[in-house]
Amino acid sequence: MQHKFRLLQLSLLALLAFLVPGLVVAGKFYKCIDANGEIQYQQVACDSTTEQNTVRVYTEPKHRSQLGSTLIGTSEYIAEGVEPASVNRVRFQTGLTHVLGLLEPIKTAVVQFYMMNGGWPETPQAMGFEQENLNSSQIEELLMGDGGVIVAWLSNEFGAEKKVVLIPTPVMDGTSFEWRCLANFPAQALNLGGATLCESRSSH
Repeated sequence: MQHKFRLLQLSLLALLAFLVPGLVVAGKFYKCIDANGEIQYQQVACDSTTEQNTVRVYTEPKHRSQLGSTLIGTSEYIAEGVEPASVNRVRFQTGLTHVLGLLEPIKTAVVQFYMMNGGWPETPQAMGFEQENLNSSQIEELLMGDGGVIVAWLSNEFGAEKKVVLIPTPVMDGTSFEWRCLANFPAQALNLGGATLCESRSSH
């Protein structure tokens, strides 16, 4: 009976580690077999009169975000040639403003996830979205970086390899959030009537 109870304990620990991501469970158990063949599982070493084996229980590795932490450069973006953002600034700014509006529900979902789970979502699927459906005529793909960062790759109408990076920061003791917007466009094109749509950053 005691043997069955110990087996049940070990099974429950393994199941709990699988069902609860990030749960810290002691990874090492001792399998002790006495002279009568009785088996007991415990977290302390067996005594000298019993045979000892070790059993390891691992929590499922925590998934990393899709993109990690290196998402965009740190210096201002400098165009190497003629770009759509500079050729027709009004059209570009109208399009980028629309993109930022499309990303507002994603920002809300990131904040809700953080408030409910105490951590950042690592994929759009974690927030209930279907990855393949997160696109539009102006957004080709949306992925997540570390710390709840949203990265949207834009369509070719904005130029080649253009992206918008939205970075959340908890403020007011975690009761509210501020967002930074970074994008690999010339700084002049991002200035709209004295306000800045996004901060200009190099691609890498």
